[in-house]
Amino acid sequence: MRPEDFERFRKLIRDVEKIRRSINVDIEQAQKLARDWERMGLSPEQEESIARETELIRELLSDPHILQAHAGARRLAAEMPDASTQRALLESARYFSSREFESQRDAIFQANQIARQYLGSQGLAAAMRIAARDAAAAGSQERAAERIRSGQVTRLLEEASELAASPEVRELIERADLEALVRLDEEEQSEALAPETEVAGGPEVYEDEYLEGTKEDLLERYERALLVLLPLQVALAIQAASPGAPPVFSSLSDTVECLIVVVVWLELMISRSED
Repeated sequence: MRPEDFERFRKLIRDVEKIRRSINVDIEQAQKLARDWERMGLSPEQEESIARETELIRELLSDPHILQAHAGARRLAAEMPDASTQRALLESARYFSSREFESQRDAIFQANQIARQYLGSQGLAAAMRIAARDAAAAGSQERAAERIRSGQVTRLLEEASELAASPEVRELIERADLEALVRLDEEEQSEALAPETEVAGGPEVYEDEYLEGTKEDLLERYERALLVLLPLQVALAIQAASPGAPPVFSSLSDTVECLIVVVVWLELMISRSED
């Protein structure tokens, strides 16, 4: 073997060894990632509990009075017909499949359980109506719409999840005065003199351009968005019912409204997508 042939052979061996080490590193990283996802997975009991929580929120959102209170969010969605804004809304929903959201999921789920335990269905319904009215009165719907149009919707959803998973929100829920919430809801309903104006028609959806994933994927993201919605609306209602308390979260109304808009759009995509 000539010296130059021997050197080429040695270089080939070194290259093969580098490739082998690289493959081993990739395999180890993949195995670590799989272990991380397995640790973050749900037990059958947790899956069943989350299914019950999301079903409860669906039932609450179907209440005619809550639908009326949330008319502003439906109008907000109807005013965003362009493809780029719709694309931003749907792409932002990927956040609910991210590891960042998974890391906060258990704390959000615990906040939902506390809200249901302390308030019951009557208190939750009252809180959702109060939160919707308060957000509309504070102008947060318009601010949320502007941030969505400017491309900040994913950041708004991150803020919403961080708030829903925070100890401050759980403390607010635990301090909730059910009688005060119900009384405030009744007072606000009696003051609402003007009938609700229905949104004419619905927005055109440029679904074929960018809709990704199956109907099951969209449904899962919709359910995860619902899990974040409830503790935030309860916290917002508690603040509205306690005017003497200092504002804990300056952007709470905006993040709630943003999340409601995303939920509206996910529901729309699910209803319009084919099986």
